[in-house]
Amino acid sequence: MKVLAAFLLISALMCAGADIPAAGDANQKAYDAARALATAGKYVEAEKAFQAQVDELTKTLGPEHRDTLHARMGLAATLLAMDKHAAAEVQMRDLLPALTRVLGEDDPITLKARGNFAAFLIEQGKLLDAEPVLRQVLASSERTLGPEHRETLQDRANLANLLLKLQNYAEAESLARALISTSQRVLGREDRDTLYCRMVLAAVLVGAEKYAEAEREIRVVLPLQKRVLGPEHPDTLASQVNLAIVLSKQDKDAAAETEYRGVLAVRERVSGPEHPDTLRACYYLARSLEAQKKTEQAATYARRACAGCLRALGKDDPLTHQAQRLVEHLSGTTSGFTKPLEGTLAHAENGEAKSQFQMGYAYLQGKGVAKDAAEGARWLRKSADQGYAEAEAYLGYCYHEGEGVGKDAALAVKWIRLAVEQGENNAQRFLGECYFEGFGVARDEAEGLKWLRLSADQGNSYAEAELGSRFLKGQGVAQDRTEAVKWLRRAAEGGNPRAECYLSYCYQQGFGVAKDTKAAVEWLSKAAGRNYPYAQAMLGLRYYSGNGMPQDREEAVRWLRRAAEQGQDEAQYKLGMCCFEGTGTAKDAAEAVRWYRLAAQQGNAEAQCSLGWCCLHGRGVEADATEAMKWYHLAAEQGLEPALFCLGECSLKGEGLPKDAAQAVRYFRQAAEKGFALAQLWLGIQHERGEGVEKDMVRAAMWIRLAARQGNNAADAHLATVELSMTAEQIKEAKTLAGAWKKKEESKPVKAPQGIAEPVHEKERRIQID
Repeated sequence: MKVLAAFLLISALMCAGADIPAAGDANQKAYDAARALATAGKYVEAEKAFQAQVDELTKTLGPEHRDTLHARMGLAATLLAMDKHAAAEVQMRDLLPALTRVLGEDDPITLKARGNFAAFLIEQGKLLDAEPVLRQVLASSERTLGPEHRETLQDRANLANLLLKLQNYAEAESLARALISTSQRVLGREDRDTLYCRMVLAAVLVGAEKYAEAEREIRVVLPLQKRVLGPEHPDTLASQVNLAIVLSKQDKDAAAETEYRGVLAVRERVSGPEHPDTLRACYYLARSLEAQKKTEQAATYARRACAGCLRALGKDDPLTHQAQRLVEHLSGTTSGFTKPLEGTLAHAENGEAKSQFQMGYAYLQGKGVAKDAAEGARWLRKSADQGYAEAEAYLGYCYHEGEGVGKDAALAVKWIRLAVEQGENNAQRFLGECYFEGFGVARDEAEGLKWLRLSADQGNSYAEAELGSRFLKGQGVAQDRTEAVKWLRRAAEGGNPRAECYLSYCYQQGFGVAKDTKAAVEWLSKAAGRNYPYAQAMLGLRYYSGNGMPQDREEAVRWLRRAAEQGQDEAQYKLGMCCFEGTGTAKDAAEAVRWYRLAAQQGNAEAQCSLGWCCLHGRGVEADATEAMKWYHLAAEQGLEPALFCLGECSLKGEGLPKDAAQAVRYFRQAAEKGFALAQLWLGIQHERGEGVEKDMVRAAMWIRLAARQGNNAADAHLATVELSMTAEQIKEAKTLAGAWKKKEESKPVKAPQGIAEPVHEKERRIQID
């Protein structure tokens, strides 16, 4: 499909080339022979034939003779059909200026070639490169054909569609609305091009999350499509699916179901029951039914979609995975909550110390009852007053953390020591940590290690995990990774999820054990299965990236959500990203903002930056530039490169900050020095323009080159433009500076890993009940 699409894309170039008058019959015959090879799919032979003709004509007629250009267009088309995109792009970038010089900027052949080049760039995902090309095509069409010519209107629609892909919704919407008005007047309300323009507008409104407006627009265009194109036309069905989507976004699930059923019926009739479009419609219908709690019906359609996908698409197709996940989810649906500790409560109310402790612990953890730290501390006090050792230990913990009672170092140590006197091993661990911290006692790491080891020697898995983590990081003890793994393995084999996370990390890094990704995943999965937030977050990230396991975005979202709902900030941030992008879950900017905010409030810099962007652009939240700058600055204060770049961009544009090119350059430079490619590109552009910094083409080329080396396509394309206005010596100097900067960065000592971030809060890791 990819090769075919590329060949069809450029076929217009070949046809356009055929319109160039040939200098001689021999040249035309050679071209026709090469083209016949390409048309027959003999691309290798066609490439050789076109290349031979280009070489011969360049030598005899010159590089810009019409026959030579004719052959070069055929060569470019063949390279595209062979998926030799880089070589094809070089040909086309060189060919377009030649066509402009020979035929003129506004010649129909030049316009056709430029338009197809823009389509090629869009297909390759080089949207920023395609935009100026499309704008140039549109400007030429308006000059030569007039602003209301059908081809001009088509060019304007193509630009609006590109702006939609670039998420420039404001300009795209403005352009689409003006285009519809003109198209209706010139072509008619029911012309196919007019209907296409309305489809583009609807898509823009969906992208901008203006769902009510999108619904109104689709409801206008859909009946027209059914009448003009027919109810089974792909554009008609696409609009019907879009209508179902916007209805779902507005919680109009019953109406969405009706549309999905209609699409499914047509797809089954026209395409067959196991066509990919039919299976996709079946899957969407199942999701719609699930949203309405019609579980049995949803399961029926989900199973049907899953079975069809397995037969028609195979087990590795993304739609198959989605359908399988939905079947599993629906078959595992449960209801109800954990029953309260009714029997334990009755015994606790009768004064039984152990039951009182169990009630206190249950309230602290929210297990079997609603979480209530104050109620938990109350029950622990009742039990501790009767001398129950575990209650004394955990009451001391409550005073240490200020959980359910006021934080009080003296009372914490008092209750912990009472439990230690009875040999309670959790209390020994707590006392050891008090000595490590200097909390309620003089700081004494040796004494802390003594009590921690005493607890670990009795098999307390939390003490074993803490001791292992200290050996791993060299905290309070000499770093010893082999000793760390010994203690961590003991704790992990005892089912301690924190130790399982640390042990997973050791296997991943090869710390104290041979590096083993499979073992790392196994230990992490065990911890995640124990409902441990940090492990769930890390497992979700592995599924997201396919690190050590098959990539599965829906499974990633499932684990991230479990961690996020327990307050894990990295999971909240990543889940927000998935919601924003519609990756592994429904696209929902408002839901993304909710998760970003929860993570940002915990100090997560990436979430702060993302929340700032949403506030600035009004995505999922009302636009508020002041609020956006607050979050940008918080993230930038932590050194986050994208936040520094965003502040530079805002300073340059005067959005949320005073317009100040010099300040923008300072922000760009901070991010660029950290290696952020976009900042390097824009720092180079500012040097090129001389805005906010002295104009310096050498520095401009240096920074843009550094950005291009990181794979930034816009930088790569712009570098060629910048170097056109530079001397050979300047280009050489810029390359030398870029190389020196890169070498300097690579020579910087790599910071040794500082262990790993604490996977949980202190208060989570300390509580244990045997």
